[in-house]
Amino acid sequence: LWVAGIDSTRRWVKAFETTLPYRASIIQAMLTENDVEAVIINKQDSALISIGKQEIYVPEAKLLKALQLINHGDSEPGTEEEE
Repeated sequence: LWVAGIDSTRRWVKAFETTLPYRASIIQAMLTENDVEAVIINKQDSALISIGKQEIYVPEAKLLKALQLINHGDSEPGTEEEE
């Protein structure tokens, strides 16, 4: 994945996906606050937002840290992911 305006020599990998746009924004903010660059790729249909997902990508070198932060956040009450 190439992200405009960000160092293109790094490889970006998907760390998270959701159908809930607000959830993607919350996860992105949490990662950024913990020194993990994160970008959201919106793959939702513009007419039918129930189709598609929002994906969060992080630099490959930060993937383990990102997954740990995301999994820790998911263990909090009230943050169950929609299936």
